[in-house]
Amino acid sequence: MIETRSVRSHQKLNPETSKMLWRIYRHSNNYRVRTRAQCILLMDSEYTIQELIIILGVNRKTIYNWKNNWLEYKLVGLYSRVGRGRKKILNSEQKEQIKLWEKQLQNNSKQIIIEKIRNEWGITLSKDTVTRVLN
Repeated sequence: MIETRSVRSHQKLNPETSKMLWRIYRHSNNYRVRTRAQCILLMDSEYTIQELIIILGVNRKTIYNWKNNWLEYKLVGLYSRVGRGRKKILNSEQKEQIKLWEKQLQNNSKQIIIEKIRNEWGITLSKDTVTRVLN
């Protein structure tokens, strides 16, 4: 069954808010924030849930989460809250130690560093992760 009702909030966006959302949609460096702003603008234009799912490539729950965050927090609701997403594997002290190990080894052997990390901290890392720490 294709849903035809819109997900527009109870009030139309005022012109100033709409203008701010357009600016965020066009110029924000954060992809997620741009997509959320686009979603709110499309909701205001009375797009249906099914249309938003297709346009934005997200599921129904995500659209409702964005809508609820918008209704509760307005512009702040476009941004992810602190503590969301994957937690860091290494702290800054561990990263500094990895850089020190690389200088000491001088042969740039990431495999030896990976083994040291596993032995010292019980953390398993990939070569790519070690490369990112060293760059």
